[in-house]
Amino acid sequence: MNITIITGNSERHKYLIKILSHHNLKLIIEKKKNFSYLFNNKQKISIEAKNYFKKVLHAEKKIFGKIILKKKMYKKKIVVEYGELNDKNFSDLKSFLESDLFIVFGSSFIKGSLAKFLYEKKCINIHMGISPYYKGTNCNFWATIDGNFHLVGATVHLLSKKIDGGPILYHSVSKPVSDSNLYSMKNVKSVILSLKQKIDNNSLLKIKPREQKKNQVIRYTKNKDIGINNFRKYPNKVKKFSFNKKLLIKPVMMI
Repeated sequence: MNITIITGNSERHKYLIKILSHHNLKLIIEKKKNFSYLFNNKQKISIEAKNYFKKVLHAEKKIFGKIILKKKMYKKKIVVEYGELNDKNFSDLKSFLESDLFIVFGSSFIKGSLAKFLYEKKCINIHMGISPYYKGTNCNFWATIDGNFHLVGATVHLLSKKIDGGPILYHSVSKPVSDSNLYSMKNVKSVILSLKQKIDNNSLLKIKPREQKKNQVIRYTKNKDIGINNFRKYPNKVKKFSFNKKLLIKPVMMI
């Protein structure tokens, strides 16, 4: 299958590429420094933030290891700076947009002609967070802050004009572990594995999408909402909980 992936350059993003490399992949990669998009140049990163992100990177390394993208893994690739994808002329991306399936994972907000094209192609978006309950950015961070460990996971939905608001195909969760950062990162791997399975068995696009309900939103967050106090509140351990399947749509648990 010909697949175009619009994604970031972290190990978790490269894992998606690696695990789908048996398909014909065209990659649009947004390059960014780890978590730099959370802070502007005038904002000093607190010790609390540094400690938190250090733990996140450790968890990512433990779950995904170090991945080197080799040329044999993809058909073609373009790299742009984070947030500059919308500055590209649509015609310049034409050769990357001749595919059977389109996947967005960890990119900046896509607008304009490219966004319109992806909506029409029923592009798949991997949202790290359980929509409609948690939307926006850093959703699993906020679900953990709230103690809603049963709402830490991922949503696979159709890309739409509304941020994280497209019709849902399914939710993905992972078996709990005690370390909160490892649990969050484990959920990333779980949704990637589930997506691979559904692509390989040709069941993904046969799922009937389900519209989201606006009245179920718990938090709609932006990068600027994160502050020192929230980093201090973030628990290191996952408290014992049970999943409520009534809150999830076609839930999948891979690991």
